[in-house]
Amino acid sequence: MPEALRPARPPAAPDAPRPLSVRDRLILDIARRGPDSALHLGGLLLFPGPPPDREELVAHLASRVLAAPELTYRLGGSGRRPAWAPDPRFDVRRHVHRITCPGRPSAESPDATTAWADAALRAVLDRPLDREHPLWGVWLIECDPADEASGGGPLPDGGGAGAGGFALCYRAHHGFQDGRAAAETIERLFGPLGYQRPAPPHATQLATGPARRDWGRTVLRDLLPPLRRVPGTRWPAIDAVEGRERLAVTGSYPLAPLYDVARATRTGLTQVCLSVMTGALRDWHPETWTDGNTGPSGPSGPGTVPPPYADGPEAAVATGSGSGGSRERVLRATFGISLRPHDDPLRLLGNRGGVATVPLPCGEPAPLRRLRLLARDAGHARLSSIGRRHRVLFERMPYWCGRLGLSRGIDPRHVPLTLADVRMRSRLSWAGRDAVAFFPVPVSVPGQPLFVVWSVYGERLHATFLADAAVPGATELPALWRSSLDTLCRHARLPEHAH
Repeated sequence: MPEALRPARPPAAPDAPRPLSVRDRLILDIARRGPDSALHLGGLLLFPGPPPDREELVAHLASRVLAAPELTYRLGGSGRRPAWAPDPRFDVRRHVHRITCPGRPSAESPDATTAWADAALRAVLDRPLDREHPLWGVWLIECDPADEASGGGPLPDGGGAGAGGFALCYRAHHGFQDGRAAAETIERLFGPLGYQRPAPPHATQLATGPARRDWGRTVLRDLLPPLRRVPGTRWPAIDAVEGRERLAVTGSYPLAPLYDVARATRTGLTQVCLSVMTGALRDWHPETWTDGNTGPSGPSGPGTVPPPYADGPEAAVATGSGSGGSRERVLRATFGISLRPHDDPLRLLGNRGGVATVPLPCGEPAPLRRLRLLARDAGHARLSSIGRRHRVLFERMPYWCGRLGLSRGIDPRHVPLTLADVRMRSRLSWAGRDAVAFFPVPVSVPGQPLFVVWSVYGERLHATFLADAAVPGATELPALWRSSLDTLCRHARLPEHAH
């Protein structure tokens, strides 16, 4: 198996065509299995005050694209040599669009604001991208004038009646950019002028790949399907998928209690968010995780979870072994990790994302025990180890080898849902006005019922729940997330926080 992995190509010069990576080609293969727009990702920014006109937005983006030349690259090449190449007819006007959306955001009602964000996302999710030009676009989303008289007033500093507020949505094809590249692009377009995202912590650890003797084991562990299936009951959300329509709902939560839990339990924000998500999923389908069931079926099914231990903030980092009953049932999710080298000359171009499989202990009833398990299974050490393996895997394996594992990678029996944490490093603004919210926009993996992504922006955490529209009860997830956070705070013996 190691002999099948060829050396990585040297990086392309910034002004030369760049061959598509294996990851880029696999993402484009996935896109052919459903509506192309399902593989678009990005972010939705909510702003106060009157919206710009289209020409103002065009002029602004034309100046900012100079700091992001990757946005001038389109899908080119032919046959077995596809490449990203500069678009000789690049015109930023082709990438700016204007639409209206029913409803309006409200300063007095965060729920009204997220409801408008939901409507804005639904209005933009299925908009196409022109395959003849770079695969990105910015949508200016305005409140429908017919709804100006409704709602509870404009966003903060909105300028009074009629100001309404507006949204800007950046979307790119997942083959053109991964989540981290899209987030950095949004920062270059709407962040401080000349902003450059700093190198992520521990970047040097991720840069070191495994030794040559580990390559074959990497392929067997991360690419090939399991040799046998594990029996059990199915997660109900999988059976409801129809693949015809998508539903996006959002949630906005105070950041302070999340950090308080992390400090009290000596864990990290990522692990706390995963624990809250696990509690929400457990409450979403409680009948699946009670003692009468045997857990979700197939390779996404049961896993071993340690036994009960003292349920307190200090005990949440204790260890244990052996268990039985409902505590053995987990829901395996894929969690996005970035594999992009910080010194990549075209760091905003192409997909350099990897995925880690994280067992969500939905069968564990104690919130702090769930957090303890996720601190172990989704800690920095484990994610870094997976990142090192996947960097070698995707840089060195031939395309045909990646195709072997493609069906496993998107099969909902192996990958029931996907989660991601997208960090924004700077304030986003338009014409001197800061965005009041940033909601990340995830992709839709064919056949999967749910993709949840969250982002820290300002003093709040904003989450987007993108589900197959046929999955019942998906609109309940933002409230279940909030309830799960409240429960975790109580078990960590923290004071209540205002929402």
